[in-house]
Amino acid sequence: MKIHHPKLSMQSDNGDFHGLRSYLLWLEKNSPDKYFEGGQRSSTLKKDPQVKPHVFYNKACEMTNIALKTARNNRERHSIVEDFFLINDLSTVAVEIPVWYWDKKEGEGISGHIDILQIRNNRLYILDYKPDAKKQKHAPAQINSYARAISYRAKIPLDQIYCAYFDEKNYYEFSPVDIS
Repeated sequence: MKIHHPKLSMQSDNGDFHGLRSYLLWLEKNSPDKYFEGGQRSSTLKKDPQVKPHVFYNKACEMTNIALKTARNNRERHSIVEDFFLINDLSTVAVEIPVWYWDKKEGEGISGHIDILQIRNNRLYILDYKPDAKKQKHAPAQINSYARAISYRAKIPLDQIYCAYFDEKNYYEFSPVDIS
């Protein structure tokens, strides 16, 4: 996990994101590893929530295109994109954020790592870099899981959270409250 402290302070003071700042600062001092030892990972959820993401090309795609040019191999892509956003994007406050929650329906814990957290337009954006995003069938389930976890952990209402997965070509955005 990496936090850009000046941006986090500036962005969280402009909205109701004090819970997010508290959660991220808590993570820096505490290890949530025990929550990742069992249960299901968000990235392996095979559910297909009924949501129609808005698809467009935006600044995230442009930044990803630039960042990918510096990757020497495919294994570096994720960390390069995350670091590039953290350094160069004004709204990105943290990357690789661990989240977890107990799913009553599934009867087990679900955990994962949010690639990119942004605060913009008085909303929290959860972004997940997905190479070849167009082919990602289960990405909405994964990112919806992140939204529910961060909503609970940081005390942010779901209607203030937006989710997106993207690559250098397309950006797919939806609200977790629109999932049926």
